[in-house]
Amino acid sequence: MKQEDLTTLQDNVQQIINSGLTICRGLQPLKQALQIPNIITMTDEEYPSHVYTVSIGSGTSEFSTELCGGTHVTNTKDIESFCITSASMSPLGIKRMTCLSGTQAKQAIDNGCKLENYLQEFEAMIKSEAETDTWLDRVKHINKVLKDETIPKTVHDDVRLRVDRLGDSMKAVLNTIKKEQLRQGILEQLENTSSACCTVTTELILTPQVIQQVLLDVNSSRPVAVVSTRDKNLSIVLGFNENIELDDGIEAVLKSVDSDVKLNKKVKKNCTFLIITLKRKAFEKSVAICDKLQSVFS
Repeated sequence: MKQEDLTTLQDNVQQIINSGLTICRGLQPLKQALQIPNIITMTDEEYPSHVYTVSIGSGTSEFSTELCGGTHVTNTKDIESFCITSASMSPLGIKRMTCLSGTQAKQAIDNGCKLENYLQEFEAMIKSEAETDTWLDRVKHINKVLKDETIPKTVHDDVRLRVDRLGDSMKAVLNTIKKEQLRQGILEQLENTSSACCTVTTELILTPQVIQQVLLDVNSSRPVAVVSTRDKNLSIVLGFNENIELDDGIEAVLKSVDSDVKLNKKVKKNCTFLIITLKRKAFEKSVAICDKLQSVFS
């Protein structure tokens, strides 16, 4: 069912509940019950000779009458609250819904309101780029609530859609921040060291492509090796000026540290990049490789 259909259905049921209609239950012969105008029955259901009928409202305010086992309330107001928590359709086209009423429905609705308010605050944070260090934890919290707590389906689906849409915005902002952090780290290392090849180690989660963009922006006259330790495979992105020639034997030199090392050479603008990937996350090998790079460029 569409979101708007679920919302309309939920609102209509709540309106009937709030109307305070009388609910009556009576026992009568099946033949007599089936003569009641607009009686609601279950298709393919086998009924006994005598059945209970439950009617909501009376006279001009009568809402429905159906064959039913019984009811726990005498007035629709006794139900207090209502919400739909799940809705699905079987391959045969049969619609199935799970609904709550009373205290449980109130709690689910309250859970949904709190989650919506939390998400609104989060959306405002993303728009203003505030408290960026809390963003990932906030997404985890929202996903946990969606998984563990009972909330109306309309709220659940709306929140899920909005969080998914926020993903690209979050990624763009966080990438910009991480790129600037890496850029500052490289500039500081270049200023504080005089080594032939400047080495910077980062735990920031950045792709080799993004690291290359940062190195292009820095535009160092000295080779710079960025060691990324947060990926499943440890990688080193080496960037150096096009005027610097790299010996063809560099691959053999690096493979002397680790035979599984993989090299990928790329040229962008006035910079040459060497992406060095280690299958195993072995930090000591990355140190050894950086030492080899120092000797190559010395």
